[in-house]
Parts: sequence; C-alpha cells; structure tokens
Amino acid sequence: MKFSVIVVSLNAGEKLLQTVDSILTQTYDDFEIIVKDGMSKDGSVEQLPEDPRIVLEKRGDKGIYDAMNKGIAHATGELIGIVNAGDFYEPEILSHVANAYQAHPQAGVFYGNMNMLNSDGSLFKTKNPDTDISHLSKGFGLYHPTFFVTRKTYDSVGTYTISFHIAADYDFAFRAYRRGVMFCYVNAVLSNFPIDGVSSKSRKACLEESKLVLLTNGVTEQEVKQTYAEWLRHERRNDVLRWGYNGLQKIIPLSLLNRLANHIHA
Repeated sequence: MKFSVIVVSLNAGEKLLQTVDSILTQTYDDFEIIVKDGMSKDGSVEQLPEDPRIVLEKRGDKGIYDAMNKGIAHATGELIGIVNAGDFYEPEILSHVANAYQAHPQAGVFYGNMNMLNSDGSLFKTKNPDTDISHLSKGFGLYHPTFFVTRKTYDSVGTYTISFHIAADYDFAFRAYRRGVMFCYVNAVLSNFPIDGVSSKSRKACLEESKLVLLTNGVTEQEVKQTYAEWLRHERRNDVLRWGYNGLQKIIPLSLLNRLANHIHA
C-alpha cells in the first residue's frame, strides 16, 4: 500500500529539508513525496536531495488550501498525508497508519495525536483528539496535520474549499462526517507541529471562519450562536493562560510549565 505525502512550502528555507528528511527516514518505505512549492525564491527547493521518491511541483497557487489541492491532484498513493514545511514526522508514523489501514480498510480518514513544539523545539504539549466525531458540530477537535485520507474519500467528498482561508480543513472533516465517512483514530503521535507565530489575532480569525463552516454545513444559526459563545469563553481563558505561560518560560522549570500547558487549548 502506497502513501503520498504532500509537503506544502513557500520560502521555507531549511525547514523544508527538515520536513522532507523526516519522511525519507520512515521505517515504512512505500511512499512518494510531492513537494508543492508556491514559487519560492529562497533557493530552498534547489537544496532538495536527489531521490526518485521526491516529486517537485513548483507553480503558483491561490493559498495554502489551493496548494494542497494541487498536490492531491498529483498524488498516486492510496493514502494521502499533508504536512506543511516546518512540521515533521516521527520515523514510525507511516507504519502506524499502514497498520491501522490494514485493520480498518473501510475507514476513509485516519488521524492521531500531535506534539506542539515551542520555538526552541521543546515540547509545549501533546494533544490528543476528540475521538467522538459527532462533536464536530461543537468544534474542530481533530488535528489536520495528523490526517491521512484515502484517495477514494477525496474523490467522493471533494478536496479543500479555497474560499475558506483558515478553516478549510475543518470544513473538509465536517463534509466527510456528514457523508458517512468512517474516521479511524490512531493512538500515536502522527505530527510534530511548531506553534511559533500563532497570534491571538489569527486564532480569533479562525473562530470566525469556523463559525461559517458550521453554517455552511447545515448547523442551525441558534446552535452556531451558542457554540461560538462557548468558543469565545474558552479563548478568553486561554489568552490568560498563554500570557502566564509566556511570562514564566524564563523563570520556571520546564516540567512545571508543561503542567500549565496541559490546561491551554492552543
């Protein structure tokens, strides 16, 4: 069973090589890497290693989800993963997902846990998803960087709606759920995700677009209003916790900070 792993990149510098290397060193060896580059000018794609498993697709796009769609169009594998340049895999990830696929061949979306990393590479927290998929109407409790989706699912559900600029992954998951696609939880860390650069402004913009995802997918206005109010309450709480975490990073041992991080929904 072959994997296609799409790496989305734009002027990512050395981060692109880190991401690609984490795929090349997988213990499972039947895969292709499709580097979808949005016309980088920093020389990063020219540094890619010579390897027949790497396919470079270098052309412009209309944003990150359009880049993902273009990568999916070129994928030849049965299972498709998507990783942004800068994120990286642990060596056993493809093996974990391949085993899950063999055990649950009827599933269309495989997903798992995610490590969130500080800017220095240290662990901020490990996030475990909400495995009750019916809760998607209350928020996106899954982590798209951990997704591996079958080609059949993309063909039947469609790819990413590029009119959404932040929450098209939430929209895709919701559409798949409404179409009866089976989601399979893989109890392993399937992605390492650096959180540097994620601002309060971008989080609030994501909430606004997530609200539109719910309305687009048939959730009633009253339900959306209640859910959105709950999101805002959580975000205000998290703003305080993030402020405290950032201020204490230089004076508190990492072990204690990690306990605080477990209370932050980042």
